[in-house]
Amino acid sequence: MHPRMILTIFRKDIVDAIRDSRVLVALLVPLGIGIFYNLTFDDEERPSATVAYVSPDESRLPATLREIAAGAANVQLQRVNNADEVERLVHGDDADLGLVLPAGFDAAVTSGDAPTLRVIRPATPALGRDYVATALEPALQRLAGQRPPAVLQIDQLAEDDSVAIERLGLRRWAVLCSVIFLIAMISMLAVPVILAEEAERKTLDALTMIAGYVDVVTAKALVGLCYVLLAVPLLLGLTQLAPEDLATFAAMMLLTSATLIGFGLLLGGLFCSANQLNT
Repeated sequence: MHPRMILTIFRKDIVDAIRDSRVLVALLVPLGIGIFYNLTFDDEERPSATVAYVSPDESRLPATLREIAAGAANVQLQRVNNADEVERLVHGDDADLGLVLPAGFDAAVTSGDAPTLRVIRPATPALGRDYVATALEPALQRLAGQRPPAVLQIDQLAEDDSVAIERLGLRRWAVLCSVIFLIAMISMLAVPVILAEEAERKTLDALTMIAGYVDVVTAKALVGLCYVLLAVPLLLGLTQLAPEDLATFAAMMLLTSATLIGFGLLLGGLFCSANQLNT
């Protein structure tokens, strides 16, 4: 293997490939689809709710309520000075739920005195508001130090495609599919076209006279890998999406690209022309 020869062939191929319309299609179509999906689909955000409350002294109930409801809704707490202010915020839709706590509420709950908690909510239902209202009872039980009436054993079944879409969100899932499509188009169309055209124009024979087959194939593989390393970050940047685990995503992207580029080079070697390859 000759690194200088590989680099020379790589430079020639990467410039020639840009001029080929089929290579440009392999690059631009997945990019366009990814951008289209990103603009078309919206991820469903978690419901949110604002809780306005008044308490003469410090209480752990609002924070406990937010902690319990955190798995289903984003809860914002707003402490005000009096009950009238709570009613005004809820009535004006500036708060989804209102709580009026009496003095010594936490101590009374802990001792089992059953103090009165006033809850103010609008008549119209809302998802975030309903989540918070449902979390009130377990929050009070936790505040009172009560044990749960039963121990729940939850058996989670294996995920299917629909669950994966729900967890990722439709927009992220569609853009991820576009990333895979982009890698496949580069590996299985652009790279084989470059190799098949070399064979069709007889320039492959000329290359193998001055460089070995390993050098030529390595240069073609590097062209595909270079396009992947440029196009995938470009697509993620245009869609403004970033993997949570960048190292794992990059490793899987490189392994997938290397595998598909190998299949693409095999296809390019089996067919004698780019037209046969396209067919």
